[in-house]
Amino acid sequence: MPKRKRNTPRAVLALAFALLLVGCGPAPGTEGETSAAKETTASAAEAAFAGTAYSREMDGTIVNWRDVGCSFSLDAEGNVLLSYEDGKVTGKAPAALRTSERAAASGVFISDEKTAVAACGEDGSISVLVSDDRGVTWNKTALPADEPEPSWSCVGFSSAANGWLVVCRFVGMGQERHDIYRSADGGKSWEAVPSDLDDVYGRMLSGAGFSDDGAGFLCFRYETDFQPAVCATGDGGKTWRKRTIGMPERYGAYSKTPLSPVFDGKNVVLPVLLDNGQGKTETVYLTSADEGLTWQCRTSLP
Repeated sequence: MPKRKRNTPRAVLALAFALLLVGCGPAPGTEGETSAAKETTASAAEAAFAGTAYSREMDGTIVNWRDVGCSFSLDAEGNVLLSYEDGKVTGKAPAALRTSERAAASGVFISDEKTAVAACGEDGSISVLVSDDRGVTWNKTALPADEPEPSWSCVGFSSAANGWLVVCRFVGMGQERHDIYRSADGGKSWEAVPSDLDDVYGRMLSGAGFSDDGAGFLCFRYETDFQPAVCATGDGGKTWRKRTIGMPERYGAYSKTPLSPVFDGKNVVLPVLLDNGQGKTETVYLTSADEGLTWQCRTSLP
């Protein structure tokens, strides 16, 4: 996966945001229904299970907006090299992504407790590699190959036991098909989730995140008036609904691409990449304490 590391400061773990007075509001499951958010100075608690939050920008670049001291890189042979504690501990995944297409179709999640690599093989199949000891030992699960071949994989864990994976498959004209998998045993096995997502909004995925209780958000790159394009589930990915989130008027001229959300035990944190089409970009952070029913909009992290 073409990757540019874009990490925010470690203050992200405390989520002590500078505030912007806004009118951010969502539809509680219904597109077009919004409510105004109030200004607040409250800080969220430190993340209980802090991992990377790799996301896909408009041009296909993979970025990690969340600095937890963990990262990965590819060597000249496509081997996945892992870094923990800002490079104090290193490891290597038993996967070689030898072509740019295989690398782009794969996905990585890294935390101190759990590492996962969704590796795209030569035949287009996905193998999910999971380690609980920073890359010393691995469990491997092979998922069935399917057509078309994957265009990106977004993988993560919300706890030591609960994992999720979204395999994207480009079908043309800005559309993707999305296969959702969940794990309840720490990544030893993965179960396909029957889903209506692609009937609701089957466009290019930009990020994903789930909580332990089945709540989840899938995010999509800017393409239409539906922006930031966010779909939500409350049943682990089986059924989805669009969420309409009102943004401050000052951002009306910007395209809005939401990135992978994270759950910290109390709040959902959803970054939105803004672009005015004339070279000016910035990121704001939507936060919700009620799993996306209401939102606060905050400026860049300190």
